[in-house]
Amino acid sequence: MLIIGTLLLFLTEFYGGETTSANRLLFSFFQAMSALTTVGFNSVAMGTLSKSAILLLCILMIIGASPAGTGGGLKTTTFSAIWGLMKSVVTGNKDVKIWGATVPEDRVKTAVASLSLYLSALTLGTYLLTLVEKSTFVELFFEAASALGTVGLSLGITGSLTELGKLIIILLMYIGRVGPLTFGMSLYVRSEIIFDDKKSDLAV
Repeated sequence: MLIIGTLLLFLTEFYGGETTSANRLLFSFFQAMSALTTVGFNSVAMGTLSKSAILLLCILMIIGASPAGTGGGLKTTTFSAIWGLMKSVVTGNKDVKIWGATVPEDRVKTAVASLSLYLSALTLGTYLLTLVEKSTFVELFFEAASALGTVGLSLGITGSLTELGKLIIILLMYIGRVGPLTFGMSLYVRSEIIFDDKKSDLAV
């Protein structure tokens, strides 16, 4: 993902048009690495990037880092499992395989659930931001993706958000840090405990 992101940024982004090829390659590598590992640093003004570059960075932020580190995002292992699932469906294979290794069914289900919850949180967060903010959709979507991935990159609108908009961003950061799947499971487990308590009270 880092190599693909770097090449796409290098081929499509010119950073003002007066940047040398060597610097363009360096900028492209740094920004792809920053978005994918969710470290949140930028070597160029994010507001000057093209829409294609912004979309690419959003995709990298959503995929996120590897689970062994402290980075955010969906995680590369989840993305790999989803990719293997799509490949198995297209090729007609019953087993989900990555590099010849079979992925257990429970891991695939966890990856699908994690992706569904992550995209649901991103969609809902973006929708709520569009209701309370006057910035463009691209700016708000980038802000939501950055918050949910706990990245820290921005197109420069964070300081101008309304109080309600900042609360939405805070909630997205909290969900992104805890993990959408963990957050969703905690709500489910809590509801199950309450339901069981009520049943025990009725039994008494």
